[in-house]
Amino acid sequence: IQYFGIKVVTNVNDAMTWVKVIGLVAFVIITPLLVFHPTNFTPPQSYGGVAPFGVAGVLTASSITVYAYAGFRQPIDYGEEMKNPGKDVPRAVILSLIVSFLIYFSLSVVFLGALNWSVIGTKPYNWTYISTLAAPIPQEFSGKLYTLGVYFFIIAVIATISSTLVYFGSAARVLYANAKNGYMPKAFLKLNNRGVPYVALIISLIIAVVYMIAFPQFLSEASIFSVASVVSYAPAAVSLMVLRKVDSERIRPFKLKFAEVISPLAFAFGGLMIYWASYPTTLYTIASVLVGIPIYLFYEVRYGKLVVLQLKRGAWYVGWLISILIISFLGSFGGIGIIPYPFDLVTVFLVSL
Repeated sequence: IQYFGIKVVTNVNDAMTWVKVIGLVAFVIITPLLVFHPTNFTPPQSYGGVAPFGVAGVLTASSITVYAYAGFRQPIDYGEEMKNPGKDVPRAVILSLIVSFLIYFSLSVVFLGALNWSVIGTKPYNWTYISTLAAPIPQEFSGKLYTLGVYFFIIAVIATISSTLVYFGSAARVLYANAKNGYMPKAFLKLNNRGVPYVALIISLIIAVVYMIAFPQFLSEASIFSVASVVSYAPAAVSLMVLRKVDSERIRPFKLKFAEVISPLAFAFGGLMIYWASYPTTLYTIASVLVGIPIYLFYEVRYGKLVVLQLKRGAWYVGWLISILIISFLGSFGGIGIIPYPFDLVTVFLVSL
């Protein structure tokens, strides 16, 4: 679908988006009418209460759920192809965050209310067991509600294809942009007759398949994707302030207010969200990012663009990632616990600042 250009992608994605949104809204409305267990919202303290994994569990979950909100980036990636990016991009970003929150929050409430522990084959309030299920929501429906589970499974497949379609195109365009800047093979610049970087599409597909084989469980993939997203988003906060200084005269269709305060805090919380994903997820993701540095250096040297000053100015980012990884290994979120909670969080925050 991506091969046939942005118009085809937009039309197909619009159709699937309407199907999945209407389908999910219908699911959220209908399911509580058929099955709802209020006791699931008030588990006994002997089972851990409403927060069985404590504050650490909430923080880890918040890090993983970045995956659910990652769609806000796509309007930015496609901004160059918009007629009025100054207005369209901010509106699309804010709207995508609000809609995503409402949908996922509603689904979480419905899922928890419909949860029947005996149906999924475990004792009550065994939250850890749920993460081992291949498809938790469809699997919680059986008997007369089996059709409802199948219905949701179909909607989930459509939603997955829709999201993958957009992310796949974004990944290819990132490779294309890097090649255009001289940091990837020139073959990535090849376009088909519809202006689509088809070589970059193929490479993106290969990389995606490799990661799917290496991490077959959805939760592992979602965790790594979420951390990788934050790793790529966080430096944007720093870049914003740098560009405000080195390119202050540029006309900006949209200018963020109070950036001097928001940017450092955003970067610091980005470091925390990476850390909250827990070790060894941090290891897998940060290692994948660091692998790209030799590729970058290779093209710098090959095209004679390598400048010692650039290396010095960019070394902080590598040092920051390695610091987060070391703290993750030594900390309380999946690490060996040498740095106890909450001092590990304070350490990450201060290191990021």
